[in-house]
Order: sequence, then structure tokens, then C-alpha cells
Amino acid sequence: MGYIDYLKTGFEILKLNRSAISSAAKDSEATKWSILTVVLTYLVVGLIVGLLFTTLMPLPGVTGSAIIIFYPIIGILGLFIGSGIWYLVAKLFKSEGEYMSLVRPLGLASMINVLSFIPFVSLLVSIWSLVVVVVTVSETQRLDTLKSVFVVLIPLVVLFLLGLVLGGLFIASML
Repeated sequence: MGYIDYLKTGFEILKLNRSAISSAAKDSEATKWSILTVVLTYLVVGLIVGLLFTTLMPLPGVTGSAIIIFYPIIGILGLFIGSGIWYLVAKLFKSEGEYMSLVRPLGLASMINVLSFIPFVSLLVSIWSLVVVVVTVSETQRLDTLKSVFVVLIPLVVLFLLGLVLGGLFIASML
């Protein structure tokens, strides 16, 4: 299979096709194509955001080239760290899947993030991405949907609460 076939698989994953998720999860060749998809997706987003920041909303010390370089790196780190967190939380629910079986389909599905720089559309992209992650966790880790929802939401709630605490500490330090 070539890259175009893997892009088609990514679209099927975005349509919540469990067969495509399972197929990508088991395909070791999908690893490199997942990483390439993340790099290309975040390169495009970085390019667009970089152009916006340098032309419409320039920030001191932030260059378009820095944004273009760092977005793909952040995308890859996000894929592997996010997958790792969801994998570990899934293990608490007695999952049976492998770590890379989660990384591969999520990487292929990351192409949806090309739309993430558009106001209001980014909210829909975020919500749909969470749905894709829930279904992918369910399929690749062999958990029922409710457990998969908890696997995805628990880290988000922890991050939210951590943000509240740190924000409160920051505000308290300013008083």
C-alpha cells in the first residue's frame, strides 16, 4: 500500500469505521505513514498559523519559521504522549491492546487537524477528534464504549483540574 491508500484509511477512521481502525492498528507499515501524516498536517497548520502571526497579529520574538518548525514536533510529541496516557489509563480498565495499535490509527486520523485553525470549526474538530479517540481506544484496546469514554475523559479532567489549581496559585501569588 502507498501513502494515498493510508490517507484513505485515515478518512475511514475519521468516519469511525472500526474495520479501518483495526486494520491500521495491526499494520506495522502504518507507523511511518501515521508519523508522516502528523508531520504534514502540522506543517500545513504551522504554515498557516505562522503566516497569520507574522502578517495579521505579529508577536515580539515569535517568527513564522519557528512556528512552522515547532508545530510538526509538537504534533508528533502530542501523538505519542497522548496515546501513551490513554494507553496507561486503558490498562487501569484491564485493556488488552498494544500501545502502537493506538498510535497508528490516531496518527492517520490526525489529518482532520488541518481545519483546526479556522475559528468555530476548531471546536467541531476538537469534539470530533475526541469521538475518534474514544472509538479508537474501544477498538484497539478491546474495551466497551463507556470504559473508553472514561479512558479519554479522565486525563482531560485531571488536566483541567491541574489548570484550575495552577491558575489559582498564579492569581493568589499576584495578590
